[in-house]
Amino acid sequence: MRIAPTSTAQSFGQCRFKPIAAPRPTAPPILVLGYLALAVLLFLHPDPAFAQLEKGTNALQSFKDWLWLIIPICATIVGALIGLAYSSDLVRKDTAIQWGVGVVFAGAVVGGFIKYFWG
Repeated sequence: MRIAPTSTAQSFGQCRFKPIAAPRPTAPPILVLGYLALAVLLFLHPDPAFAQLEKGTNALQSFKDWLWLIIPICATIVGALIGLAYSSDLVRKDTAIQWGVGVVFAGAVVGGFIKYFWG
């Protein structure tokens, strides 16, 4: 925001500058018309959008199955590392318990996200 001085003198304690509103940037009209034409084209011809639907659905399903496999393995490895750190006296018992609960909670949250987005 730019500041411009006022033309009249102000009394002591008041600011003699007032803000000037800067012009807002706008998109060129040809760009707006191009986006509108593209939206109308896609609305009238939806067949290309569904051309690879089966392939994409299969890819998402395999990704979901992979996540359900890899997340418990990662949580088990992290839990084993926390147990190893506790047994070698690198962390205290309360810290190991906090980290273990954090791993379980994070696994539950990720499982909820997977179930929500790919369920």
